[in-house]
Amino acid sequence: MKIFSELEKKRAARLLIEIANRKREALMLYEPLFDQERFHASWARERIISGGNRAGKTLLAAVEVARAVTGQDPYGKYPARDGRIICVGLDLRHIGQVMWRKLARAGAFRMVRDPETDDWRSYRPWQPWDAVNYNSSRLAPPLIPQRWIASISWKEKKANIPAVVRLKTGWEMLFASSDGKPHQGIDVDLVWFDEELTESTWYEEMAARLVDRRGRFIWSVTPQMGTEHLDTIHARAVEGDPGIEEFTTSLYDNPHVPEEEKLTFARKLSPEDIAVRIYGKYASQGYLVFPSFSTLVHTCSAFEIPRNWTRYAAVDPGVQICAVIFLAVGPHANDQVFVYDELYIRRCSAELFGKEMVHKAGSQVFEAFLIDSMSGKAHDIGSGKTVQDQYAAALAKHRITSSRTGSNFLWGSTDTKGGIEAMRTWLGIGEDGKPKLQILNGKADNLIWELEHYHYRLKQGRLTDDPAIKNDHAIWGLRALAAFNPGYVKPSKKVSDDPVYKAFLAKQKKQKQLAIPVDF
Repeated sequence: MKIFSELEKKRAARLLIEIANRKREALMLYEPLFDQERFHASWARERIISGGNRAGKTLLAAVEVARAVTGQDPYGKYPARDGRIICVGLDLRHIGQVMWRKLARAGAFRMVRDPETDDWRSYRPWQPWDAVNYNSSRLAPPLIPQRWIASISWKEKKANIPAVVRLKTGWEMLFASSDGKPHQGIDVDLVWFDEELTESTWYEEMAARLVDRRGRFIWSVTPQMGTEHLDTIHARAVEGDPGIEEFTTSLYDNPHVPEEEKLTFARKLSPEDIAVRIYGKYASQGYLVFPSFSTLVHTCSAFEIPRNWTRYAAVDPGVQICAVIFLAVGPHANDQVFVYDELYIRRCSAELFGKEMVHKAGSQVFEAFLIDSMSGKAHDIGSGKTVQDQYAAALAKHRITSSRTGSNFLWGSTDTKGGIEAMRTWLGIGEDGKPKLQILNGKADNLIWELEHYHYRLKQGRLTDDPAIKNDHAIWGLRALAAFNPGYVKPSKKVSDDPVYKAFLAKQKKQKQLAIPVDF
């Protein structure tokens, strides 16, 4: 029988202690709640974790970051060694008190000894034994234990605010405040934003930093401010962009927060704040210019517009996006107007506009064309002609005319707020239970998207009365038409009623549309 020396016994004891310590490290004990493993398993290049306050979103992101920098990601999404991450917080205090604290201090979650195995595991308050043995639970060790850290350069050591953390895996963690200028000239494997940022250029700059290494992006956020880039990424995720995936969680999904605390918090909030701070709804949804718009109320089955109806087209010219809204008014449409088509031309020119108009409306008879006067009066540097002149020439070239303006245009109203009020009238429900505006299904999807996202502008965290100047290309056309108040004009030549429209009227009589309230 081998006799162990005292030195060997001490080494063995230290080894057993180290094994025991590693078995109870936070990343070994961590258990994602319910379906949160989907977030960790996702290979999407950009991931958003949106949720209410204390919904667990920062923990999810911090675990993902800790796994990456210690080479322990179970899905192999990151390099095991020599990677680089930029962690961006709202401000320096947020970095120290939230991000780095979550990563490097004990208490990201709680742990308890299992009553059957006596091994440490994550505390599960939804299980009866755990619920009555809370006092037996302890704070879990740090997500990034000290044994992984090679060195720390501090911004403010007393305030626990790191600048650069280097790990023994070769990974380098850079920390930055969003109220400063973004890092430039470096390439990274991972970027983590926590909460909405104050400097709008961070997202574009970090997107560039990720390109060389085909890196990944995580944004954990309670969407309180409706910042532009967050709204845009959210919209892309909703639209099914394969490179973006969004995961949502609410305070009520977090069993680690006692129910009485949830209720106490909720009682202090307004309905709008409950939507954002508990359920993680996007604040910009509460800032919508047209909250009453609903596809359930303001759309109808597509039908062929009869030839004897009066047609209008409103053009918002632009190089990046040129939008055209086509609207029709019938003699027996119960005072309704119908958006029956649209154009949404990217990288547009006058010539391209003319060609697209031929495809959409070459044989149609129009009453009038409207154009944005501010854009239309702008001069092209090369030709010296106004945009309106060039667009009118494109219509004339393709023999597209209207009764009032020929191939030229009337100027749409420049009164933005007046046009918005006119649109609200169109969206309102009349005595017959129907709105004035109807959009044919499948014919104006870009307009519908804009109506669902058009919101008021925030300035220094305060909501203004001015709409944000974005996502309003098609809306300009509809707004101009509403202010113009287009009506039915009897054709100069008799045109027989279209049987398709007669069938549509019959269907409308049988199916009375109901005004359905829109949930936030």
